[in-house]
Amino acid sequence: MERDFKGIWIPKEIWLSSDLTMQERIFLVEIDSLDNSGGCYAKNEHFAKFFGLSKNRCSEIIKSLETKGYITIAYIKDGKQIIKRIIKVTNKGFNREYNNVPLPDIEDPLREVDTPPSENCEESNTKDNNTSNNNIYSKTDEPDEVPEKKKNIYQEIVDKYNETCTSLPKVLKITDKRKKAIKRLYESKVVNKDIERFYRIFEMAEQSDFISGRDGIWCSCNFDWLIKSDNPIKILEGTYANRAKPQSKQQQKPVSGFINYEQTDGKQYEIFQQKLDLKNLLDLGKITQAQYIKKIQELESQGG
Repeated sequence: MERDFKGIWIPKEIWLSSDLTMQERIFLVEIDSLDNSGGCYAKNEHFAKFFGLSKNRCSEIIKSLETKGYITIAYIKDGKQIIKRIIKVTNKGFNREYNNVPLPDIEDPLREVDTPPSENCEESNTKDNNTSNNNIYSKTDEPDEVPEKKKNIYQEIVDKYNETCTSLPKVLKITDKRKKAIKRLYESKVVNKDIERFYRIFEMAEQSDFISGRDGIWCSCNFDWLIKSDNPIKILEGTYANRAKPQSKQQQKPVSGFINYEQTDGKQYEIFQQKLDLKNLLDLGKITQAQYIKKIQELESQGG
């Protein structure tokens, strides 16, 4: 079945609609040209290449058209894997008879899968809607590759942990529980889908004498603890960073008039001895307090 496209024609209701942005108008036209009796199966990658936008942006525009009631979207899945996305233009957009054909009653798959269908899992309808645009479908976009990519992300994070945190127990198996914990942290505000933040957490953990167990206080840390609950943010904030140990003040032993004599020259020792003599004279009442202070000031002016 060929693509239903003989030029660009936009109904006045669409072109003059204050409810649509310009990007939404042209997306609606493109979807309509691919929306034959079976619906439009084009993937976000097709729209991204066709309009020169990111796949995320295309997903947002398509979702907005659905929210505004111009299109309907359903998904077909094989187990937990989404294999096809079906987009149909409603009569609010283009009044065509076959659009009255209801979409198949398909269970919402987003409750059961991790990967949003708008980016990675919907199948292109190029085989049904023949078009001169060869970017709609390619082998690299087949949906069964997506789970493998997800596995690679988990493996990449675990491999980085094993490589970096050499003081901690190695991860031997990526369990479902660990996948959920990794996903939860990856999508949190702490990591914000930046895998480099995982690497920073591992680096700071290995540098910490407490977490690594090098200080002998606690030796029970592992991969699960690092990615659990509030531990990642505490690590990034430096809660477990090494602290500089306070330097103890050197104890000086009080001695007689020869105190620190090793660190002074002969003149300093002589002045020091004169100060002691003046103190003795003051204590014996041989000189007054004013005389004592004056003599001390004279000695200190000489470098004592």
